[in-house]
Amino acid sequence: MELLTLDQAGAELRISRTRLFIMAENGELPAVRVGASGKIMFRRADIEAALKLVPVEDVATLRQKTTARMAVARAIKDGTLVRQSCHCGKAGEAHHPDYSKPLEVEWLCKQHHRERHAQERLALTTKQ
Repeated sequence: MELLTLDQAGAELRISRTRLFIMAENGELPAVRVGASGKIMFRRADIEAALKLVPVEDVATLRQKTTARMAVARAIKDGTLVRQSCHCGKAGEAHHPDYSKPLEVEWLCKQHHRERHAQERLALTTKQ
């Protein structure tokens, strides 16, 4: 059984190390913990299976989403983008209506962010 590190698996899937870690923690992608430190590693077979499940056009979309999220994180860190509150007054998360414009975001609380994505998914399924 060949195991891959976060960096190796991320390179195979063409997604960021952070996103891959989140996917492992959420159970979206099987991972194993190794050693006393509990280092996260991935079975090559699981990574290859994941690649077969994701259509090629979706890989490009995932890459664009990751790039946009990283751009927002960098902009917040260097002060060019300031985190704002949701319209309800709670702490805001960055929502990208268009991933091709990475720094154009709406600030939504966790609840409203989930609701917005649910509305967008519903709109996509009713179009098809």
